[in-house]
Amino acid sequence: METMRYTEHKKGSKLVTIGLILFILVGGILIYFAMQAETTPDIIGEDKSDINKLLDIDTSNYETEKNKNSNIKYEIKNKTIEDKTNKKISGNIVLPEIYVEGVVLKDVNDKIAKDYSDIFSGLKTQMLDAENTFEYIVSYDYYDNMVGSKKIVSFVIRQKILDKSNENVTMERINTYNVDLAGKKEISQSDIAKNILGVDYKTILRKQIIEYLVENQIMSEEEFNYTITGLENFYIKEGNLYIIFNSDELENNDHGILEINIKSEGGN
Repeated sequence: METMRYTEHKKGSKLVTIGLILFILVGGILIYFAMQAETTPDIIGEDKSDINKLLDIDTSNYETEKNKNSNIKYEIKNKTIEDKTNKKISGNIVLPEIYVEGVVLKDVNDKIAKDYSDIFSGLKTQMLDAENTFEYIVSYDYYDNMVGSKKIVSFVIRQKILDKSNENVTMERINTYNVDLAGKKEISQSDIAKNILGVDYKTILRKQIIEYLVENQIMSEEEFNYTITGLENFYIKEGNLYIIFNSDELENNDHGILEINIKSEGGN
């Protein structure tokens, strides 16, 4: 009886093993035919052509917007203010007025005009008891650039106070305005810098500003204490980003106005 039991146990074990092997073989065959019958996904083709088509759509949209914006027509007219009502300081102010596709950019123009009207009004009050006579002179340059798909016009407005008794310039300052023509509004430094320098623009700005100050012996790296706030004066010229520091923004103002050309990592 013991031998019989042993024999029956061995027979049952063989049946289980055979059944397992058949199950694996049949399952493998079914999986193989299922894979053969399955169609190739629409997105991932053997030559990746479908992925390229998707990328082409994005590129096409970008290029379409870029071409559209690059063809925006604009005009800059002079707004001239001559004010000699104050005996101590006269005003000779020339400001830009911006028109896009023949339509005046009222909000931007009004902001620029108000900024310098307020400055001149303050100067007239301050100069009431001045010994000499002065002239407040404002002029501007402008540059247009394509930054990514945006057409940006940068205005660099220079102001100075001239002591007319000795033709000595007692104050110089630069302010900038950067206008997105398609959006018809000013654009921030972060939007511009990120496009020109990449997402690590804050690190690049800080590094190159330090290098400029140290190389020109304006201050040591240890003395440098500066945080990028997004409020700095800046402009774009020929695709290059320039950061401006007026002399009153620096502890050591003997060097006058600083205009620092920030280069991309590629060394533009």
